[in-house]
Amino acid sequence: MIVSRSGEETLVDLAIDSRPHRQPTVTVLGPTLAPLELAGRKLLALFGRAEARDFADVYVLAQRFGKDTLIEQAQALDAGFDLAVLAQMIGTLGRFDDHEIPLGHDELPLARGFFTSWAAELTWALSQVRQFGANDFPE
Repeated sequence: MIVSRSGEETLVDLAIDSRPHRQPTVTVLGPTLAPLELAGRKLLALFGRAEARDFADVYVLAQRFGKDTLIEQAQALDAGFDLAVLAQMIGTLGRFDDHEIPLGHDELPLARGFFTSWAAELTWALSQVRQFGANDFPE
């Protein structure tokens, strides 16, 4: 769809990867994905493409729902979701300058720290699973 105004055009690309897993939420704009499902899909976007906007979206959603909930939702939506790949994709945040990430100036250092910590947590947890096994690694 192309939206035009004052001689400027914006291409709006609407897509859905798969059918909703939960009952859509009805809004004034029409049906939309349930908030938790949308959050899981946003993490899958970061997992799959890791654009600057994906980092901003996931940062905000993690504040609302928590990292574990985002991971659970992504795993439920995509059997190919892999925490090792997620950690690698999170590690690519450094390729973006601050002005490319759509967050407030005060939030940017917090978001960068959040993702650095999250990537380290995932990497550590995965190393423990490899070392001790999925059911035996220490808390």
